[in-house]
Amino acid sequence: MISAEDSGEILKKRLSLSGADLNRVFILDRSDSIGMSFSDGYEEFADTVKAYKPALVIIDPGHNYLGDRVDMNRANEVRAVLSQLGRIAGQYRCAIILVGHLNKAQGNKSNYRGLGSIDFQATARSVLIVGRLKDNPQIRVMVQDKSSLAPEGEPIAFELDKENGFRWLGHYDI
Repeated sequence: MISAEDSGEILKKRLSLSGADLNRVFILDRSDSIGMSFSDGYEEFADTVKAYKPALVIIDPGHNYLGDRVDMNRANEVRAVLSQLGRIAGQYRCAIILVGHLNKAQGNKSNYRGLGSIDFQATARSVLIVGRLKDNPQIRVMVQDKSSLAPEGEPIAFELDKENGFRWLGHYDI
């Protein structure tokens, strides 16, 4: 996990509450990743992936690591970064998840609600959107907005609370 928003300590606490085996998790948190930028090259990132051989890499939020030489609103610049991440994922046989945020625009299709260029969604093989239920904000529903390599998955719900942490609730009709 590479996180610009939460410290490794907070992430480990959340993962532990959810029953994760912390021996299988490596976190490069905001203090370790300050200054890391894909626009400066991919060597540090590729070396980390090569060393730890993860099955999954989560970058939260993805746009935070584009660097100041990449305009996240320009498709050609975003696509160049994402194609390099795809190359690294293929070379080291891992999945890479970029966490993103939605803009505040109302009424638009969900694939146009992501911050930055549409190429974040267009380049991805799968796009998942997570939202809270208005009548019960502890429950979130994850819906697949795009699936290029497999049939679209069914919406699934989970709950987050301070006492129990994370808990799957199962398929959800929404």
